[in-house]
Order: sequence, then structure tokens, then C-alpha cells
Amino acid sequence: MNLRGLFQDFNPSKFLIYSCLLLFSVLLSLRLDGVIQWSYWAVFTPIWLWKLLVIIGASVGTGVWAHNPQYR
Repeated sequence: MNLRGLFQDFNPSKFLIYSCLLLFSVLLSLRLDGVIQWSYWAVFTPIWLWKLLVIIGASVGTGVWAHNPQYR
């Protein structure tokens, strides 16, 4: 197995999205089956984390775009 090729094709943004969705799916399934008694605030935290990072990324991108007019 070639680790260099594995990490060269690694996409951190997709990894974050799929990790958050997987964790949310597991937590929601466990909550609906009654295995865990966590509040829905805790169950939906991975989705909110993902959305928070999207908002931060969009804000940083907007700030860079506004600060550097030569890129337009």
C-alpha cells in the first residue's frame, strides 16, 4: 500500500463532512432506539459544527476577497 498516494488524494473538507454526517447518523439512531437518553441538542451538535465551519470558511473567504482587490 502506498501511503503517499493515499494522503495525496486525501480531501480534508470531504472527510469533515462525512465524519459529521456519520456521527450524527449514529447518534440519531441511538437516540431514536432509546439506547442513549441524550438531549437532541447534543445529538444535532455534529451538524451544527459542520455548519459553523462552513460559515467561518465563507467569512474568511469574503474577508480575503474584500481585502485583496487585485484578485478580482
